[in-house]
Amino acid sequence: MRLNNSPTSDMPPTCGYSLLMVETGVWGCFLLRRVNQMGVVSVTVASDRPKSRRTTKSRAKSSHPRPESDVKKAIKQLSPTVEALPEDTKALAAPLVLDCARLAVTMDRCWSLIENDGPVTSYDNGSGQTGTHENPAFGAYVKASRNLSANIGKLIQMVGPGTCAADNLSTFLDDKRVRS
Repeated sequence: MRLNNSPTSDMPPTCGYSLLMVETGVWGCFLLRRVNQMGVVSVTVASDRPKSRRTTKSRAKSSHPRPESDVKKAIKQLSPTVEALPEDTKALAAPLVLDCARLAVTMDRCWSLIENDGPVTSYDNGSGQTGTHENPAFGAYVKASRNLSANIGKLIQMVGPGTCAADNLSTFLDDKRVRS
């Protein structure tokens, strides 16, 4: 019997291994016996059963799901300012409006967490490691604020600075930033 990848074979070597024999083992498994160019036999067990899937049907969920009703309210506040835009510019402004609404809701949620826990929180890592650090919600609030002001700036450039719509966008940004 000549092997496919043996040095005396007429066929070119493919991957350094040849399939010598396939046997059906117990429980529906296949035993693949391979011989390399040096004559070493390796046995691999291949099952005909699919790999087990996760038995639970739930997926990982975020710890704080974003309420879509709040996002819709923010979109409703921003949409009148964008309605006056031409169709080609409106298509560019729609994703910005959605992003601004999501950022506004994120800022509101972060601010409520900062009000509850404060800007500095304490931690205990165990083994005597304790201390204080910045509240992660505070960092998220700052990032969301920067992104919101950048997106509002882009929308103001689209509607034209000095217009009534630009003033409405500036007011929306100021309302989200000013906290009592």
